[in-house]
Amino acid sequence: MKKNIDNLFVELPIDFKEALKTIELNGLGIIFFIDSNKKLIGSFSDGDLRRVILKEESLPKKLDIKGILYNF
Repeated sequence: MKKNIDNLFVELPIDFKEALKTIELNGLGIIFFIDSNKKLIGSFSDGDLRRVILKEESLPKKLDIKGILYNF
C-alpha cells in the first residue's frame, strides 16, 4: 500500500483532534511537526497520545511545541 507523505507533516499549533485525524489518515501512527519554513521541529505518535491520556486530566485542545512536546 502506497502512503501519501503529505499526511505526515503538519504545522504547529494544530488542533489536537485534527492531529489525531492526520495520524489515523496516514496509517503510520505518527506525524511530524514543521515550522512555517518547512523545518522539522518534532513529532507526535500514537504512543505519545497514550502518555498524554495517562498523564493529563483532560486532553489538550491544541498541540504546540512548548506544551505537549516537552511535558512528557
